[in-house]
Amino acid sequence: MTNFSKAGLPHQYAGQQWRIKNAYRPLPFDGRRRFQRADIARLFVGAGCTCEEMARLCRTGLSNVHYYIRTHGLRDALRAAQIVRFTAEARSHWRALIARRPDLSQNRLAGMEPCAYRWLWRYDRAWLAEHRPKVYVYRLRKRRDRTPPRGQGARIAALVRRAAGDIKAAQPNTRCTKNAIRMALGMTEYSFARAHGNRQVANALAAVIESHAAYRERVRVESCRAIQEATE
Repeated sequence: MTNFSKAGLPHQYAGQQWRIKNAYRPLPFDGRRRFQRADIARLFVGAGCTCEEMARLCRTGLSNVHYYIRTHGLRDALRAAQIVRFTAEARSHWRALIARRPDLSQNRLAGMEPCAYRWLWRYDRAWLAEHRPKVYVYRLRKRRDRTPPRGQGARIAALVRRAAGDIKAAQPNTRCTKNAIRMALGMTEYSFARAHGNRQVANALAAVIESHAAYRERVRVESCRAIQEATE
């Protein structure tokens, strides 16, 4: 006899997205038998039963099951057994989904079975890498050209030096950083990172960017110069 943790038919569980909580899954043991609390450590923990399943099989409250597991130090063993059990279930659902929809990409399949995909990605990533849909083609998602077009490096380097001069001359004093220069040039983070790949731009940035110590020294020198001019 097939038993279920919740009332329902087998096709109701197989046709829905895989999940751990609130799922229709068969009980590992015959629900017509009467089990004792001692069976929690002897049978249920090794089988990876959930606490709800243990409470139903033992005909007791859920809080009693939690108390028994906590007081007998069974949390780690139960967690390890549940990982084995749920990993096998997630594998079965993932293989069935690939067989049912072989025309979809891995991202589309992950959207159809999000819980199974996340579980396998966390606990069985090597197996998931070996069981991809046939349409999956690995592509290196990296921009080939990370430098500006030819001739643009010198122009951007000049703009960097000009922006750094404006930042250092502005009042109140502001430390000249990469982000400050990027904002002064009106560039996005991606375009600025792409421009930074050019050697001329990188050298210009290295020459004008201030450290905290250099910024404090510049402020001190400017303050002393302002006081000297005021006294004259």
